[in-house]
Amino acid sequence: WPETYEYMTMMQAKEYPVTIIRPDVGGVSSIYDESKKYSIFPSRQRRWCTSKFKIKVLIKYYQKPCIELIGFDIREKNRRNSIWERDGVVQEYPLIEANIDREDCEEIIRRHGLPIPPKSGCYICPFQTRKQWIELKRKHPDLFCRAIKLENSCNERLVATGKEPAYFKDIPLETLVLPKDSRGRR
Repeated sequence: WPETYEYMTMMQAKEYPVTIIRPDVGGVSSIYDESKKYSIFPSRQRRWCTSKFKIKVLIKYYQKPCIELIGFDIREKNRRNSIWERDGVVQEYPLIEANIDREDCEEIIRRHGLPIPPKSGCYICPFQTRKQWIELKRKHPDLFCRAIKLENSCNERLVATGKEPAYFKDIPLETLVLPKDSRGRR
């Protein structure tokens, strides 16, 4: 979401050491461009975007050996890998180890006089909630429109090859953001 980049720019202006890494994955620099290029979109089942545009990009950037600090809070402890070390990179989970949850993180941030950052994530992430898709449509109609075009493009390809349509969520985005009663639900 644009708000994530705005927050990082604000942090850089306050002279915090923030590095923004722009990936180059086969000549494209965003998950959207990769999706458009291949007429696909990120899915919950096949998490290619995390691997290609996060993990591999970071591993390439690191000066090894190093420690990678993963910011999962204590409520996300089920996402933690067991002891992980590969190619000179060791993962650690300081928030989990310190028993810190999201609210604790927000309090620490406030104590340092900083605004609470927005939840970061890709605007075409299939893990977004219905509420987040509605917010995207309201705040960034241009990005929401791009997501719909991507979903439609992918479905044209799928249907042309005799496959069932797929969606970011269980139903088309255009339908997902309608008020619940407009979608035929009570």
